Amino acid sequence: KNADGRVLFNDGRIVDAEGAKESGEEGFLRVVEINSGTFEFQKTAEQYPIKIQALSNTNLILDTLRMIDEKKQ
Repeated sequence: KNADGRVLFNDGRIVDAEGAKESGEEGFLRVVEINSGTFEFQKTAEQYPIKIQALSNTNLILDTLRMIDEKKQ
């Protein structure tokens, strides 16, 4: 699936995402589901509002992948 999305970081931590007109964790899920296209990275000193509360990026990614897997069953 080819679509646009954004993942926002504060100091290396994922704090928000936007994909398929969704934001937060649902937006992150939509971004992870994108399986083709190009990626662009932009660095900024801006601090974004925290919309995703995860223990770590790893936990967020693993939880999101688990949800995708469960949807397929």
